[in-house]
Amino acid sequence: MEINVGGIVDNRYLVESIVSVDQTTNETIYKFRCIKCGYINICTYKRLLYICKCTNDCNHRIRSSINRIGEVIEDRYMIIRECGRNTYNDRLYDFKCIKCGFIYPNTRIAEMRRKAKKERNNNECHHGTIHKHHNIWKNKHVSLLYRTIPKSDMCKEWKDNYLEFEKFILSNPNYTNRCQIMRRNIKEVFSPLNCDIVMSNRKVKSCTDLD
Repeated sequence: MEINVGGIVDNRYLVESIVSVDQTTNETIYKFRCIKCGYINICTYKRLLYICKCTNDCNHRIRSSINRIGEVIEDRYMIIRECGRNTYNDRLYDFKCIKCGFIYPNTRIAEMRRKAKKERNNNECHHGTIHKHHNIWKNKHVSLLYRTIPKSDMCKEWKDNYLEFEKFILSNPNYTNRCQIMRRNIKEVFSPLNCDIVMSNRKVKSCTDLD
């Protein structure tokens, strides 16, 4: 539904301008200003009607004045900085995993809360190793080598910080995308002092290839 710029919606919001058009729904996105407090809301007309239906009074200044930096979401993710707003004027933040320090950039609090609730029964975090959307490995072959080593056979240094493993592999002069990592002493764990990089004619597919 098209509305006129300069019009008033629900006696509460002034239509200031047209921002863009949503490519998915083909709906027009407007810039609305609360008449009472001046709060800016960028959304579709349908979305604004829903907001007006859910709230009977203006509470924008109360919500916008809350400092969320340092707040912990579901005992898993900490808000470390505010990054601005998205197209719909939702606040975006950078979140840090409390366990490993992995950063989730430009994310809404509601999204991180849903994610944290899904992970409630999982005590381990795998950020940067097998995470689908935020994989920060420099080299896919190195990440494969890391995942094929059982955590029970890995030294604490590599288990707690996969970047140290990646640094060890990539800095080795024998490294190629078909190399393998082998232990000098199979009775000891995988560690910088107990591992060698060796050439191979086939790709590593499972942890059975390692020893």
